[in-house]
Amino acid sequence: MNPRASFPWLWLPALGMALACRSVIADPRPAPTPPAPIAAPNAPAAVPALFGLTNLWTLHLVVPAADWQTLGSRGGPQERRGMNNPGGSPPGIVGGILRGFFGGPDQPEGRPASARPPAPAEGGSRYPWAHCTVEADGQIFTNVAIRFKGVSSVVRAPNGYKRPFKLDFDREVGGRRFKGVGEVYLNNNVNDATQMREALAYDLFRKSGIAAPHTA
Repeated sequence: MNPRASFPWLWLPALGMALACRSVIADPRPAPTPPAPIAAPNAPAAVPALFGLTNLWTLHLVVPAADWQTLGSRGGPQERRGMNNPGGSPPGIVGGILRGFFGGPDQPEGRPASARPPAPAEGGSRYPWAHCTVEADGQIFTNVAIRFKGVSSVVRAPNGYKRPFKLDFDREVGGRRFKGVGEVYLNNNVNDATQMREALAYDLFRKSGIAAPHTA
């Protein structure tokens, strides 16, 4: 009995398999190169321990009398608002307009025409640096650089002591840190009765992928 004549359909699958195997063995093309792995996104930088919505720190600043005088020696709110102007007329463009309508001396009496506001200090700030001692979280940092910061927050400070400050821990001692941070800005939040808007807004920005300062 001839199996080819009795069962011709068995030879068709076998013939197809043989042709397929032959084509695979004889294919001279090189194997495709696997795709390169996709690089994982950079992990976010670790946030210093100082910051966090639930972090509450008490900083005690000890500023010697001489350094306190240095802090307010130039660039303070009175100078910016023209309150040290003996003639009583506001400086700048507004003062020129008012003098044009109502008259008045171009220069206050007793102040030379050559007098000019002091040049900005290092970093573009008109506020001079002084030194203080910072006591915080059981640590004592001596010879910490301190100066005022801001404009309206200085002018609107509720008293002479609740001013906004910038503390620079490594300005005099290189590499010194407080809770992983070399510079700390102390805001007095005079424009925010809730004392929360800035911290909540910055937190919302960061959660939306927008770079924003950290707060505590």
